[in-house]
Amino acid sequence: MGAAEIGWLDATAPAELIRTRQVSAVEVVQQRLERIDGIDPRLNSVVTVLADQALAAAGAADEAVAAVAHDATTVARMRAAGGLVLAKTSLSEFSYWTETDNLLVGRADNPSPFAGPGFGHGVPVGRVSGMTDSADLALAHRLADQADEIARRYFRAPHLGTEDKDDGSPVTEADRAIERALRASIRTEHPSDAFVGEEFGAHGRSSRRWIMDAIDGTASFIAGEPEWSTLIALEEHGVVTLGMVSAPALGRRWWAMPGTGAWMGPCPFDPSVLPRRLILVAGGNAKDAAIGIWPPPPRLSETERAIAARLAAGTATVLPALDWSTADPTAPPPRKPSTGSGSCHGALLVATGKVDAFLLLGAGPWDIAAVIPIVEEAGGTFSDLSGQRRTDTGAALFAGPGLHQQLLNMAKSPN
Repeated sequence: MGAAEIGWLDATAPAELIRTRQVSAVEVVQQRLERIDGIDPRLNSVVTVLADQALAAAGAADEAVAAVAHDATTVARMRAAGGLVLAKTSLSEFSYWTETDNLLVGRADNPSPFAGPGFGHGVPVGRVSGMTDSADLALAHRLADQADEIARRYFRAPHLGTEDKDDGSPVTEADRAIERALRASIRTEHPSDAFVGEEFGAHGRSSRRWIMDAIDGTASFIAGEPEWSTLIALEEHGVVTLGMVSAPALGRRWWAMPGTGAWMGPCPFDPSVLPRRLILVAGGNAKDAAIGIWPPPPRLSETERAIAARLAAGTATVLPALDWSTADPTAPPPRKPSTGSGSCHGALLVATGKVDAFLLLGAGPWDIAAVIPIVEEAGGTFSDLSGQRRTDTGAALFAGPGLHQQLLNMAKSPN
């Protein structure tokens, strides 16, 4: 039986047809994946991500089906794929899911063709994406889109207004315009949520707090280089539960929520392009590691330079390759570790496996929060230099699996 002939099947028909081998479970899965995709691919992007697993499990189910096979056994094998769009509690109750957890737009009701007699209300067997609140992720994507649109208007503009802040770091009209816009959007969507940004500070008090850096990498932005981004994080009860980095000049976006994995996708979104999951492998000895450190020595205190120098001396490779023990104000400014990497933040170099560790010093919460879940969901680790998971101590150490404690020990004073 071909896919076109399966379209009329109701919720109970596939079970009997599979048992009698008139149609295979693979054909049923394939047809329903195609039908969902034909309505709106964005609604079921996670189904697309897991399509291969779903089809493989369906193949295993076909092998298991026999006259004496029990529905529950077959369904259990298919559910093991983790991404099936059909089945409720048994094979005889095959149905479409009427809502879907997915990576692009969060939880969404599927369109009306999936509702009505014979289809029921599908019950997801474990949330495919594992999101704690997919509505927040969908909002973060909208905020990132908004920031990207504003940033593009200013990027490489001939008369970009810039000035130096009290700490000597640059700020542009774009930084301020983005932060104002995102704060207004948060106020509209969640009036009771708090907000803190690099340019205008904290607003409100709540157990939910959005932490933003309108343009991280302002110097690169001013120079017309692509390694800059908007950092968006959500903190709940003191724990960062969402992180997103949107880099429109690189055409990339990274995001993560606890328990969902870390992902990289196109910026802006292209529903036809699957996001890629970031997965780190276990590291080895910190002495063989490559580490990025930022900012350069002239912008560090004497204590910070000593910490950076110990890590640089104790690892195999350091980016940038400098004498971290001294500050030479006449030296030309070095390139930051992410330059030319296709990334825009040192922590993302860790999450993508391009370096083994990254130390960020003199940082605010807005520089750190968004990348914490991305690194951790990829399999890496984060802490400040005392080993605490805090964003308010000015230091952040990100490392691949198995290296974190070694590097913390290395960073400690020899005394």
